[in-house]
Amino acid sequence: GTVTINGMPNVGEELAAVFTPGEGQAAAVDPLEKQYQWQGKTAEEDAEWENIDGEVNTAYKLAFGDQSRYIRVLVSVTGYRGSIAPETPAGPVGAATDDGGGDGGGDSPEGGKFR
Repeated sequence: GTVTINGMPNVGEELAAVFTPGEGQAAAVDPLEKQYQWQGKTAEEDAEWENIDGEVNTAYKLAFGDQSRYIRVLVSVTGYRGSIAPETPAGPVGAATDDGGGDGGGDSPEGGKFR
């Protein structure tokens, strides 16, 4: 099967994992339980993927600390070995986009990374 990530890679946006079973596998794989684990890494070439604690759902909301990082999701299917990663990760994650919402307090101060 394959995994793709939908959504805009910007702080505050939500990414969604879409799992597509391989050809002829849908009937066997669809009812099975799937585990998701979101991961992040820095943009450095030799950076390692690190699990994002507790992010085990099909969707992941990008946080301030994800800015300029790459994000991907691993999907494993009960009864199958190994896990599937997307061919292309999301990222680098950009700053929050101003969607014109009139709440006024939307802009975080420069350097306001919540770690």
